[in-house]
Amino acid sequence: MNYAWLGDVIKYYYCNYIHAEATCYVASEKALEKLSDEDRAIVEECFWQQSAKTFDAAKENEDKYMKKLEDKGVKVHRFTEEEVKENAEYVRDVTWKRLEKDWGKETIEGLRNDIETLL
Repeated sequence: MNYAWLGDVIKYYYCNYIHAEATCYVASEKALEKLSDEDRAIVEECFWQQSAKTFDAAKENEDKYMKKLEDKGVKVHRFTEEEVKENAEYVRDVTWKRLEKDWGKETIEGLRNDIETLL
């Protein structure tokens, strides 16, 4: 995300990594059913591989734009890996539990399972 414009209006920025990477891939079930099992597995694997790459791209952009903020005089606070991990655990334990009411337990469990495969 391009935060550089924020340097005109803020003095401090806390980079807490709580925003989600929003890249997604969509295929209809009908279209996937037309593929052979082998081809479907290839498509799904490509989606997973490309999705994993978006995290690297997001990190590169994050670093680039944090530097731009610093160049504008903004004091950027980066949390340690341990602090980020603690925050993520809190969000998953507290916030996601609250979201079950609106999103459904199955959806939240799916998120938890997906997170486990990425960690």
